Amino acid sequence: GAGTGFALGNLFQTLGSSSGIAYNWWNVMEFTLGFLGGLGMAYGVLTRDWPESPRPTKSGTWIAAVFVFLLLPFTNLVNGMSTERFLEKATRLSLAGAEAFATRQMWIAGSLVILFAIVLFAIWKKWGGDRERAGHLALPAAFFLVTLEYNLFAYIQLLTFRQPLSFGRSETLYIFILAGLFLWWYRNRKKETHLPADNDIPETGRRWIMILGMLALLLVVITLISVNAHGELPGAHNRF
Repeated sequence: GAGTGFALGNLFQTLGSSSGIAYNWWNVMEFTLGFLGGLGMAYGVLTRDWPESPRPTKSGTWIAAVFVFLLLPFTNLVNGMSTERFLEKATRLSLAGAEAFATRQMWIAGSLVILFAIVLFAIWKKWGGDRERAGHLALPAAFFLVTLEYNLFAYIQLLTFRQPLSFGRSETLYIFILAGLFLWWYRNRKKETHLPADNDIPETGRRWIMILGMLALLLVVITLISVNAHGELPGAHNRF
């Protein structure tokens, strides 16, 4: 899944870059890679019988929650943002009061880390102790809130709120993708799911040889299209 996504994503990137359409085609490649890689992993997990996992200890669960809800966002804040970077961007955009603006952005980002951590810990304390409620409520809430937090980080870092709305910038679509996922989950949240899914197709050597052969053929076709569809792409990332 990841290998096919990487190849197909690079095809989208080269075709998009050579089309002359101004867009972040690098992000399109990354989204394609992540989507198909995720499908591959999901298929592998959901179609296999797994032994019953031992129930984690309460302290272990809370250590994991602190790591995911607080330490990871804080690390992202420290490594991805700084007053100097905001000052440089504010100066480039000719924003008034650049120094005060840069300091304010850091305070906003830091406050988001604390606010989301408080909400997530409250949700985990209320619903995380019961396995059924954790699966139906705590885990989906944590997924959407953490993803929203990182989306807001991206918007703060890229000064999205200080620029006109434009779908020519790939990050503009992030919040719409998240909203679409939420609506899909909300509509299907009460449906019963039985895992692992039925997988009646036997895993034979012949079948895998056919799959690998078709994938190899697909990669050859993708490569032929990519190398013949454009000339040199100045500034593009080098790949192998």
